Amino acid sequence: DALCVYRGDKNSRAYKWYRRMNYHPISNIISLKKSLADKHRYNNAIIINNIPEIQNSAKKLLKCFQLSTFQFGGFPTRKIDYWEKAFTAHYYKSSYKFTILALPSDSNIDFLAYAMLGVTSMRDGILRLEILEFVSCDNTSQNLLHDSIEQYALKMKSNELRVQVLNQEYLNRW
Repeated sequence: DALCVYRGDKNSRAYKWYRRMNYHPISNIISLKKSLADKHRYNNAIIINNIPEIQNSAKKLLKCFQLSTFQFGGFPTRKIDYWEKAFTAHYYKSSYKFTILALPSDSNIDFLAYAMLGVTSMRDGILRLEILEFVSCDNTSQNLLHDSIEQYALKMKSNELRVQVLNQEYLNRW
Protein backbone atom coordinates (compact mmCIF):
# COMPACT_ATOMS: atom_id res chain seq x y z
CA ASP A 1 0.00 0.00 0.00
CA ALA A 2 1.23 3.47 -0.85
CA LEU A 3 0.58 6.29 1.59
CA CYS A 4 0.70 10.03 0.94
CA VAL A 5 0.76 12.99 3.25
CA TYR A 6 -1.30 16.12 2.60
CA ARG A 7 -2.11 19.28 4.52
CA GLY A 8 -3.50 18.31 7.90
CA ASP A 9 -5.68 21.26 8.90
CA LYS A 10 -8.58 19.16 10.15
CA ASN A 11 -11.06 22.00 9.57
CA SER A 12 -10.09 22.63 5.94
CA ARG A 13 -12.20 21.44 3.04
CA ALA A 14 -9.09 19.86 1.50
CA TYR A 15 -8.36 17.77 4.61
CA LYS A 16 -11.94 16.55 4.77
CA TRP A 17 -11.87 15.71 1.05
CA TYR A 18 -8.68 13.65 1.39
CA ARG A 19 -10.11 11.79 4.38
CA ARG A 20 -13.26 10.96 2.36
CA MET A 21 -10.93 9.60 -0.34
CA ASN A 22 -9.47 7.21 2.31
CA TYR A 23 -6.15 8.97 2.86
CA HIS A 24 -4.80 8.72 6.41
CA PRO A 25 -2.44 11.09 8.25
CA ILE A 26 0.98 9.52 8.84
CA SER A 27 3.50 12.36 9.15
CA ASN A 28 3.90 16.08 9.70
CA ILE A 29 4.70 18.45 6.87
CA ILE A 30 6.68 21.66 6.83
CA SER A 31 5.53 24.69 4.85
CA LEU A 32 8.48 26.58 3.40
CA LYS A 33 8.72 29.76 1.39
CA LYS A 34 11.57 31.44 -0.37
CA SER A 35 11.77 35.05 -1.50
CA LEU A 36 13.35 35.49 -4.91
CA ALA A 37 15.73 38.03 -6.36
CA ASP A 38 16.26 38.40 -10.10
CA LYS A 39 19.54 36.74 -11.08
CA HIS A 40 20.74 35.30 -14.34
CA ARG A 41 20.40 31.54 -13.97
CA TYR A 42 20.31 28.39 -16.03
CA ASN A 43 16.99 28.01 -17.78
CA ASN A 44 16.81 25.29 -20.38
CA ALA A 45 13.52 23.92 -19.07
CA ILE A 46 10.68 22.87 -21.31
CA ILE A 47 7.39 24.48 -20.26
CA ILE A 48 4.41 22.14 -20.45
CA ASN A 49 1.12 23.86 -19.64
CA ASN A 50 -1.69 22.37 -21.70
CA ILE A 51 -3.26 18.94 -22.20
CA PRO A 52 -1.83 18.19 -25.69
CA GLU A 53 1.70 19.00 -24.43
CA ILE A 54 1.15 16.79 -21.37
CA GLN A 55 -0.08 13.93 -23.56
CA ASN A 56 3.00 14.29 -25.79
CA SER A 57 5.33 14.30 -22.77
CA ALA A 58 3.59 11.73 -20.55
CA LYS A 59 5.94 8.83 -21.35
CA LYS A 60 9.00 10.95 -20.55
CA LEU A 61 7.43 12.19 -17.31
CA LEU A 62 6.53 8.66 -16.24
CA LYS A 63 10.00 7.31 -17.03
CA CYS A 64 11.64 10.19 -15.13
CA PHE A 65 9.36 9.62 -12.14
CA GLN A 66 10.03 5.88 -12.08
CA LEU A 67 13.81 6.24 -12.41
CA SER A 68 14.03 9.00 -9.80
CA THR A 69 11.71 7.68 -7.09
CA PHE A 70 11.98 3.89 -7.22
CA GLN A 71 14.01 3.77 -3.99
CA PHE A 72 11.59 5.92 -1.97
CA GLY A 73 8.08 4.51 -2.40
CA GLY A 74 5.02 5.93 -0.69
CA PHE A 75 3.66 7.69 -3.78
CA PRO A 76 0.30 7.23 -5.47
CA THR A 77 0.66 4.93 -8.45
CA ARG A 78 1.64 6.82 -11.57
CA LYS A 79 0.14 5.87 -14.89
CA ILE A 80 0.56 7.49 -18.26
CA ASP A 81 -2.45 9.79 -17.70
CA TYR A 82 -1.52 10.87 -14.16
CA TRP A 83 -0.41 14.42 -15.09
CA GLU A 84 -3.34 15.02 -17.42
CA LYS A 85 -5.68 14.05 -14.59
CA ALA A 86 -3.76 16.27 -12.18
CA PHE A 87 -4.38 19.26 -14.47
CA THR A 88 -8.06 18.47 -15.06
CA ALA A 89 -9.21 16.92 -11.77
CA HIS A 90 -6.94 18.37 -9.06
CA TYR A 91 -8.82 19.47 -5.95
CA TYR A 92 -7.50 23.04 -6.39
CA LYS A 93 -7.81 23.18 -10.20
CA SER A 94 -9.87 26.37 -10.01
CA SER A 95 -7.19 28.06 -7.88
CA TYR A 96 -4.04 27.10 -9.80
CA LYS A 97 -2.60 27.76 -13.21
CA PHE A 98 -0.69 24.49 -13.63
CA THR A 99 2.63 24.11 -15.40
CA ILE A 100 5.24 21.39 -15.62
CA LEU A 101 8.87 22.41 -16.04
CA ALA A 102 10.97 19.58 -17.43
CA LEU A 103 14.72 19.43 -18.01
CA PRO A 104 15.58 17.60 -21.22
CA SER A 105 18.50 15.19 -21.37
CA ASP A 106 21.43 16.12 -23.60
CA SER A 107 20.01 13.88 -26.31
CA ASN A 108 16.54 15.42 -25.78
CA ILE A 109 15.10 11.89 -25.66
CA ASP A 110 14.27 11.82 -21.93
CA PHE A 111 13.71 14.19 -19.02
CA LEU A 112 16.36 14.44 -16.30
CA ALA A 113 14.00 16.14 -13.87
CA TYR A 114 10.64 17.86 -13.74
CA ALA A 115 8.46 19.87 -11.39
CA MET A 116 4.70 20.31 -11.40
CA LEU A 117 3.94 23.87 -10.37
CA GLY A 118 0.87 25.89 -9.53
CA VAL A 119 0.67 29.67 -9.87
CA THR A 120 -1.85 30.97 -7.37
CA SER A 121 -2.77 33.75 -4.96
CA MET A 122 -5.37 31.74 -3.04
CA ARG A 123 -5.88 32.35 0.67
CA ASP A 124 -3.69 35.44 1.06
CA GLY A 125 -3.78 37.33 -2.26
CA ILE A 126 0.01 37.02 -2.72
CA LEU A 127 0.94 35.83 -6.20
CA ARG A 128 3.25 32.87 -5.76
CA LEU A 129 4.47 29.70 -7.35
CA GLU A 130 3.83 26.52 -5.39
CA ILE A 131 5.90 23.42 -6.07
CA LEU A 132 3.40 20.57 -6.14
CA GLU A 133 5.74 17.80 -7.31
CA PHE A 134 9.52 17.79 -7.67
CA VAL A 135 11.32 14.85 -9.28
CA SER A 136 15.04 14.69 -9.96
CA CYS A 137 17.47 11.83 -10.49
CA ASP A 138 20.67 13.50 -9.22
CA ASN A 139 22.05 16.59 -7.47
CA THR A 140 23.07 18.32 -10.70
CA SER A 141 19.64 18.13 -12.31
CA GLN A 142 18.06 18.99 -8.95
CA ASN A 143 20.04 22.23 -8.76
CA LEU A 144 19.33 23.08 -12.41
CA LEU A 145 15.62 22.47 -11.85
CA HIS A 146 15.65 24.72 -8.77
CA ASP A 147 17.20 27.50 -10.86
CA SER A 148 14.63 26.99 -13.63
CA ILE A 149 11.77 27.11 -11.12
CA GLU A 150 13.05 30.38 -9.69
CA GLN A 151 13.37 31.90 -13.16
CA TYR A 152 9.85 30.73 -14.06
CA ALA A 153 8.47 32.26 -10.85
CA LEU A 154 10.08 35.60 -11.69
CA LYS A 155 8.78 35.37 -15.26
CA MET A 156 5.29 34.90 -13.79
CA LYS A 157 5.93 38.09 -11.77
CA SER A 158 6.00 36.18 -8.51
CA ASN A 159 8.64 36.98 -5.91
CA GLU A 160 7.92 33.97 -3.75
CA LEU A 161 8.10 30.18 -3.96
CA ARG A 162 6.25 27.89 -1.57
CA VAL A 163 6.47 24.17 -1.02
CA GLN A 164 5.18 21.75 1.56
CA VAL A 165 7.39 18.77 2.34
CA LEU A 166 7.63 15.96 4.86
CA ASN A 167 9.73 16.90 7.85
CA GLN A 168 12.11 14.04 6.91
CA GLU A 169 12.15 14.91 3.18
CA TYR A 170 15.56 14.54 1.53
CA LEU A 171 15.04 17.82 -0.42
CA ASN A 172 14.74 19.94 2.75
CA ARG A 173 18.34 21.11 2.41
CA TRP A 174 17.29 23.38 -0.48
